[in-house]
Amino acid sequence: MSRSLGLREDQRVGEVLAARIAGLFPVDRRQAGIEDQVAAIRLRRSAALSSKLR
Repeated sequence: MSRSLGLREDQRVGEVLAARIAGLFPVDRRQAGIEDQVAAIRLRRSAALSSKLR
């Protein structure tokens, strides 16, 4: 009996830890504030590629 109760408690602790870890990461890039940075990198890459093709 105590083994099964310990397992359930471990599972609950694991769920709580997983939720806390997931909460550290934003759901999307806009929340992270990096959407503009990603767009700027893409723009620089496309400009560099087009200059190489000339």
